[in-house]
Amino acid sequence: MFFTIMHRSISLPVVLLVLAFAMCMHSSTGQNCQGGICENPYEKGCLVTVAAERGETIPSAIIAEGKDKVKMFQERFGDLKLENESGQGRGRGRGFGRVCNSNDLGIDGYDKCAKEAEHQYDEIRIAPGNWDSSFYLTWVLQILLSELLRVPTTVEFGFNNKKHTSSMGSFYDEKSRYTFGETAYCWECLKEAHEMGGTCADTDKPCAHIVPEIWSGREFIAEEYILLPNGNGLTGQLGYYIPKFTAENYPELISHFGLRNNPQKLAEIFKTPITWGEYCDTFTSECSNNDDNEVATRLPSSDRERKKYFLEGSYTGFFKENGCNDSFTNCTGHFVDTYCGWTTYAESQFHWQNISLASAGPNEPNNGYSNEQLVEIVFAANATKSDLLFWWYEPELLTSSFQDTDMEFQRIKLAAATPECIENREENKVERCKANLEERQGAALGSCDYPLDELKMAISKGLDDMTNQATESSNSKLLQSAELMRSPSLDFLNSFQLSALSMNNLMKNIFTNPEEEFKYRVSGVQEEMGSVYRRAVCEWVYDNLVDLVDKVPNQFPRSFKKREPNKSMKRAALTLGIFTIVLVAAIAVLTLKWKIKETIKVLAVDCWIWILIGFALIGASTISNVYESACGWTYWLLVLGHVLELTPILIKVWTINKMVRYARIQQRADVKSRHLNAILLASVLTAVLFLIVWRAVDPQTLENISTMDPKDQYSVAISEVCTSNSNFWRLCIFGLLGLLLFLATVLTFQSRHVFEEFNESQGLAFLIYSHFIFIVLQIVFYQIERSEVFPRDVSTLAMSVLWSLDAIFAMLFYFGQKFLSIMNKSKKPMRVLSAGQIISNKKDNADGPIGADEEKDSHDDRKTLEPDKQFSLELKEMMPVSAISEWGPH
Repeated sequence: MFFTIMHRSISLPVVLLVLAFAMCMHSSTGQNCQGGICENPYEKGCLVTVAAERGETIPSAIIAEGKDKVKMFQERFGDLKLENESGQGRGRGRGFGRVCNSNDLGIDGYDKCAKEAEHQYDEIRIAPGNWDSSFYLTWVLQILLSELLRVPTTVEFGFNNKKHTSSMGSFYDEKSRYTFGETAYCWECLKEAHEMGGTCADTDKPCAHIVPEIWSGREFIAEEYILLPNGNGLTGQLGYYIPKFTAENYPELISHFGLRNNPQKLAEIFKTPITWGEYCDTFTSECSNNDDNEVATRLPSSDRERKKYFLEGSYTGFFKENGCNDSFTNCTGHFVDTYCGWTTYAESQFHWQNISLASAGPNEPNNGYSNEQLVEIVFAANATKSDLLFWWYEPELLTSSFQDTDMEFQRIKLAAATPECIENREENKVERCKANLEERQGAALGSCDYPLDELKMAISKGLDDMTNQATESSNSKLLQSAELMRSPSLDFLNSFQLSALSMNNLMKNIFTNPEEEFKYRVSGVQEEMGSVYRRAVCEWVYDNLVDLVDKVPNQFPRSFKKREPNKSMKRAALTLGIFTIVLVAAIAVLTLKWKIKETIKVLAVDCWIWILIGFALIGASTISNVYESACGWTYWLLVLGHVLELTPILIKVWTINKMVRYARIQQRADVKSRHLNAILLASVLTAVLFLIVWRAVDPQTLENISTMDPKDQYSVAISEVCTSNSNFWRLCIFGLLGLLLFLATVLTFQSRHVFEEFNESQGLAFLIYSHFIFIVLQIVFYQIERSEVFPRDVSTLAMSVLWSLDAIFAMLFYFGQKFLSIMNKSKKPMRVLSAGQIISNKKDNADGPIGADEEKDSHDDRKTLEPDKQFSLELKEMMPVSAISEWGPH
């Protein structure tokens, strides 16, 4: 149902048709229209479209504020400019005027919005009420969220108890459609959002995070699933109104003092409206197909038309006299009340204040009128200039549409509202709609005026759940990253307010274009006025950006860019990892080549094989850390590598030390190779168990780690990093390495007096020192990684470089000194004893391993040695060397 106003007055039908056609074919915003449906010129974004129309990249209102304001605007939002028809644009790399929402993504090939590739906030859904101011506020929020904060935002109507998936009603609807929802407050939408944890994409039921405008008298029955309502800045006012021309003729009627105890006057002034059908039934001769008839130009064509109180160009409306008895004791004027489902206390107020007015509408029990009927009667009063007293509210588009005309609404003042009065009136629909009149009239204490209402915004707890998703992690990096990627929507909505004056100016903006006609919408879907309303809302937002940008939370909006791994560090880590493995292979070849040399022979073949396998695994861990696909396996290679590298050395040195101790007391050391293998196997299994527990409890996964650009507080770099929720596991690795090095230090100290052929204290000392230095460096880089001194990818790759350097230096220190010793020593082979053989100082058997003469010569040589050297030689002769040389599985 539409009512047309052109230049604030009712226009002729022919003029209306011409203007409607002209508007639809070419409006001020330049949209194309076919078949009465107009394209939406703001599909790519409201702000960039208006800026292009005005030839601006920065709103003139921003420029007027000075250079500092312009600089701030450009730093945060960039220039409002589209580069080409596909929507590609500038401004901090955003590219488009607005971010895509679920309505857009459902259209194949849709290219009028930005699909945020790196990071897109969760979508926000708004459920407007079924009146204009709530809808305009919804659009303002949708524009600011979608275009300034880059948060996808859609509109929910809850049609047929299903989630609204069409763009109809959205500010960016391609057909510029304008419609209302089925309910005033979609509590079920907020409840569904809460039950879904804020993710409305996962349900087919009506789902929304916000109801933007709530009036008092609407109890928050859903308080368990909504946040504490915030004021949205608007003030609402219910009340009773009369036209300006009535107030000018009867100024006393503007107050309850002039209305009281005056039934005859009220009956004479405020007549009763009748429907088109009733008029034709009463005045049959005048109700005909006659254009000269000023009231009805034709008969109603349907039952629906018979019930109308006004129809543009066909029925102007008619107000009949109110009957009074001869004594004027039963005189009652007519007023237009709403039906009891809306907040009205007219029966109580007029009864207790002795105001002789009554409603005669078709809706029981209070004889109210529907919203559509009420608006028709208002238009009938304007067309016929009939005095009228009616229930209405503001802010509301109908009120704004009649401003500065003789129909301008003038509010009647009743007895002032007090807390005591408010407490004594029925606050819910059930009480207001009781069948008994006396119960509806209530107590005299509840008959005061309607209070000024601070309107609220209801937000589902689901939005809080979705925005503040708790990251169950002790990893401060993940927590900081989650905070940087957190949606600004909840903070923005909690602080957003729009004043009543702003809403009034926004509504006035609808009437500023003389080329556009205004058709007040009561019901149904409207395309023509959808274009007008969008133009008005969009231009108001653009013109008021100076104030609106201040409502955007600090450090927002944020642009997200994927950080590519540092190529130089990546190449360095990969090169060193490969070099480590090549070095392992070279050492293996040299060791096999010189295995008969005494310096290598004491290593034991199986021992050095495990050591080299360990170093190879460390090199492999460096390579795997370069590739994201190997996430989760890098630390397996690293931990097992260090265990296989250090444990065999520790076992061998411990065994030698044990033999030395037993040799000192002239006893045989019982050393069995299977025991040594069991120790090594136990060490490896312990490491594997630790890694399995880590993978089961807190597996490493690829996570997007965000860091703020130190040079730009609105830019966030996203790096894909392999990490666990907790830092505990990496600290355990540092602890494991520290423990192994501590044991190696103790054993090295104990072996310092072992004879030269078996003494590895010097090589081990260098190896331990090298490992210690590199562990310290790893801990330093670990702290750097946590403190964000360098980007995460750089610190991660730097850690890989340290792993390889650590392995390279360890191999050089441990094997290098042995190779140098081989190259510098004589070729005389070492004497190696068989297993279990102990050399005695008193051998009599000349056919034994050492001949008598040789023994005698050896004994004579000892006499010339210093005492400590002589003792070392004796220890050497008594040690079962083969226990070491034969260690390992055979």
